[in-house]
Amino acid sequence: MDFSVDSKGLFMNSTSNGVGTLLYVDLAGKATPLWQPKYPNVGYAFSTRDGRHLAIIGETLYSNLWTLKDF
Repeated sequence: MDFSVDSKGLFMNSTSNGVGTLLYVDLAGKATPLWQPKYPNVGYAFSTRDGRHLAIIGETLYSNLWTLKDF
């Protein structure tokens, strides 16, 4: 959970039936869904100082392994 730049709301996550949703909740308690990916699960988000972008942290169960030969 993190405050928006203007301090008029919070960015938080909610999980229901295994699906994570990124929410914006204003100070009156009104929740607005911002993003609900099928995969990965949303961890949390925080806004940039100018308030124009969000950095979103998520998790995944898939990964890749790369190997280099004769490097």
